[in-house]
Amino acid sequence: MFEQWKLKDYAPGGGLASGAFKGRFDEAGWLDVAVPGDVHTALISSGRIDDPYYDRNEEGCSWIEDREWWYRTSFEGPE
Repeated sequence: MFEQWKLKDYAPGGGLASGAFKGRFDEAGWLDVAVPGDVHTALISSGRIDDPYYDRNEEGCSWIEDREWWYRTSFEGPE
């Protein structure tokens, strides 16, 4: 069964340390996102940032480059 893709940011190294790669993981605080897509588009869609291509909004989005971004989903594969 296909699940929605999720996205979350961590401090560098934080995703691995938290176990974000594990099959059983608490996804509280993760954003539902569309894939294919990218981090900036997902953050704009969720209302976390303003469009960085409008006016001087790019300055307020610089923090994104300092974070580590993880995507998650689940699916069924062959046994």
